[in-house]
Amino acid sequence: MRVVDDLRKNWARYVLYTALAALVVCGIGFTAAGVAAGSLAACAQSYFYGGQTGGLFSLLQSLGTRLVMPPLGVLVLAGIAAVVTVPAMCKAISWVWSWWKSRT
Repeated sequence: MRVVDDLRKNWARYVLYTALAALVVCGIGFTAAGVAAGSLAACAQSYFYGGQTGGLFSLLQSLGTRLVMPPLGVLVLAGIAAVVTVPAMCKAISWVWSWWKSRT
């Protein structure tokens, strides 16, 4: 029940943190197409790693290939959908949880 309550109270914060992380990772040059030329990531790769990358750099590049930023309109529509559906989902999960607990 704590997880549901936490989700209900903090869901917007979690969505915001995920979006900010995607913006930062993509913004410093870790993109779906690879390291962006002339970016901070490209400078770090050139200065510290050369062709032999590993560790944190590789982790950030891996995230960058998965965190593709959609167009702004899609983000706005997804935000509206989240605002509408997440509270209803939390209420449904809470109801199912309380029903399940009352059975046992």
